[in-house]
Amino acid sequence: GELKAPQVTAQTKINDTEVKKEAWQMEWDKTLIQARKEGRVTIYTDIRPTVRDAWIKNFKDKFGVDIEFVAGRGAVTSQKLLTERKAGIYTGDITISGLTTLYLVLEPAGVFEDFEKHLFLPDVLDTKAWYDGRLPWFTEKRLIFLWRLYPTKPLWVNTQFVKPVEIKSYRDLLKPQWKGGKFVLNDPTISGSGSKWFEVYVREQFLGIDYMKSMVKQEPIITRDLRLGAEWVAMGKYPLSIGLEWSNYEPFVTAGAPLDSVETEVPYYLTSGSANLAWLKDAPHPNAAKLFVNWLLSKEGQLLAQQAERSQ
Repeated sequence: GELKAPQVTAQTKINDTEVKKEAWQMEWDKTLIQARKEGRVTIYTDIRPTVRDAWIKNFKDKFGVDIEFVAGRGAVTSQKLLTERKAGIYTGDITISGLTTLYLVLEPAGVFEDFEKHLFLPDVLDTKAWYDGRLPWFTEKRLIFLWRLYPTKPLWVNTQFVKPVEIKSYRDLLKPQWKGGKFVLNDPTISGSGSKWFEVYVREQFLGIDYMKSMVKQEPIITRDLRLGAEWVAMGKYPLSIGLEWSNYEPFVTAGAPLDSVETEVPYYLTSGSANLAWLKDAPHPNAAKLFVNWLLSKEGQLLAQQAERSQ
């Protein structure tokens, strides 16, 4: 007999929608069952303790799965990860860290894999929900996912010693009064907000390399301990810092320390901070990692991180 095309009705469209919805729901249920069997997801990260604590509690309460963090500055955790992998030790599932660490240190070492295949929640895959109408992969290789951007504020002062209006330009810090260990500089020679400050303002010619050479002659106090650097300024040991951000100062601001950021002649720049995600090859807990990644990138997961950081 003659073949006829099936009649498309409103009910057919409803059923198709239900099938698609059931597909991701079935994937979620299957992933959750396997994730609970694996018991935990292991994450290498430099994200803030308040966010880690919120993730641990909410993920355990909601799904019954533990999160184990290997935490520290990206330059440290990345080397730990590479050392372990060279020794044949595979404990990490994903890494959430600064972009410099992921792109310049870990990606060239070949420890990432494309994890787009692991994304399945509709609100995660909805391109309209993301900036510029596309999933925010860092490059076409789709190895690093940027799940947040915010304007950075790299110059902070203790207002008991310096009023924000007293510094109108970074060039003010080249004056003789600031010479000889008078302010804190986040070490720009390793990955992090200090190197990003140096890179952006040199590359875009807002300050330039000659400015940076003059800055070195001012003999700033250079630190790699971001909490200690923020504490020095909060307690008044030094009046200001460069290359530390809101995330470093937030606990002290909350506690009532006299701190404020400074607006200068050069613009703020957008940064993803530590909100960069990559999937590690040969992850030992792939289902727990899959569950965490989809939850993190959903509206619920992102709002939780934002609330934990008290950022806008």
